Amino acid sequence: MSNPAMKLIGKVVNLVTSSVSQTSVAPGGDGYVCAEETKALCRRAAAEGAVLLKNDGDFFPVKKEETLSVFGRCQVNPFYVGYGSGGDVNPHYTVSFLDGLEACEDLTLNGSLAAVYRKWCKKNPPDDGFWGHWPMCYEEMPVSDELAAKAAEKSDKALVILGRAAGEDRENTLTPGSFYLTVEEEALLTAVSAHFDRFAVALDIGGVMDFSWVEKYAPQGLLILWQGGMEAGNALADLVSGKVNPSGCLPDTIARAYEDYPSAANFGNKDRNVYAEDIYVGYRYFETFAPEKVLFPFGHGLSYTDVSLECESCDVSPEGGKIAFRVTNTGVREGRRTVFVYCSAPQGKLGKPAKVLCGFAKTPSLQPGECRRLTVAFLPDAFASYDDAGYTGHKSCFVLEKGTYTFYLGGSVREAVPVGEMTLADTLVVRECRESAAPVANFMRIKPFGEGPVYKETWEPAPTRTVDLKERILENLPAGVQPSVGHHYHFDDVRSGMI
Repeated sequence: MSNPAMKLIGKVVNLVTSSVSQTSVAPGGDGYVCAEETKALCRRAAAEGAVLLKNDGDFFPVKKEETLSVFGRCQVNPFYVGYGSGGDVNPHYTVSFLDGLEACEDLTLNGSLAAVYRKWCKKNPPDDGFWGHWPMCYEEMPVSDELAAKAAEKSDKALVILGRAAGEDRENTLTPGSFYLTVEEEALLTAVSAHFDRFAVALDIGGVMDFSWVEKYAPQGLLILWQGGMEAGNALADLVSGKVNPSGCLPDTIARAYEDYPSAANFGNKDRNVYAEDIYVGYRYFETFAPEKVLFPFGHGLSYTDVSLECESCDVSPEGGKIAFRVTNTGVREGRRTVFVYCSAPQGKLGKPAKVLCGFAKTPSLQPGECRRLTVAFLPDAFASYDDAGYTGHKSCFVLEKGTYTFYLGGSVREAVPVGEMTLADTLVVRECRESAAPVANFMRIKPFGEGPVYKETWEPAPTRTVDLKERILENLPAGVQPSVGHHYHFDDVRSGMI
């Protein structure tokens, strides 16, 4: 199965680390010369990774004749990357969101509001802290009703940009300014929603935060930018203006409340965390037990255009599967689309999520009316189950339990439709393994009960360790080599396999 996203990331890494040309000198006066190809690819990666969650009434793209007011200090002081090892890389230049939006010839910004933010941010520079003590967010500029009202008089739409840090040794906490909005951010959304009939929110974040405010303030547009690196500002301008059609999809499920996540009751202990949710992580839990608690499902991502999917063939067997399909751009804008393949397996003796992801593929950019044929291939590991307790009679093996397996094709886990089936008369062993790192302490883990498609939660004891992993490793160590006196081994000899 191809992975266009990983290929694109690989190109970015290779170009950033090796591309040097005489085409453009980066700002800052350090003499570094950055290839135009590198900058273009970084800009493309940031734009294509963004996820459009809401676009009511076609808020995006914003037309040139529509004046846009931009709120939020992150427009001037964004979080370009996560903290930690990656965040300590010093870029040779950065493009803030405001810089990118102002430089876009296809957008018209409220310049007076932008000037207010630039002036305030200059007087109140952010404190970036130090290793492991970085801020989760920056202090927000207070926005009065008067300022919001003046901006609304001069503008057709508003865009609020909110940000959160992310990084090594810097987990979210259940506090305002981290997982939750601050009082100032709530006040900002209150003021903007009160004075603008049409507004959107863009999120400069490195991970999922609380989204309950989306239903409270009801923005027409909602865009996750993630943290787009040095070209983040230009990437946002491309998305807002419609130069780039968003094509990112959610890699996680966004629930209505933190308490809705299955790990909420067991996560956060510095000494010991219990994985009571077992294999029911993310969409696997919500689609199986609590679909009503989902605000945005796994795989969700809107576009400025429409596409149609047509399954041509669905060939599946205990050896794996291959699904071929056609994607046609039926809209009026150029765009890309990510298509997912899911499987619904029989519950059997082990229990199984309502759906599991088997694979995905992303189209190249399609012009209106253009069609492209794609294929997603996957191994049986994608929809097999691991029997860690021996319930099927095959302990420590990946198995396909008897019953009917239904395969789905489409966008998000909610949008996919059935395209084929496979029925097994008997349980099959896909791969034999050995117990390695089972839990050492007793605890109860979740398991589905009842008839689908939505199941009830029941609990069973998790199997504990029966094998001493340390002893197994020691018993299987290769025989030692006794060097002769006066002979020295060099690292190059070891690396080349000469010894």
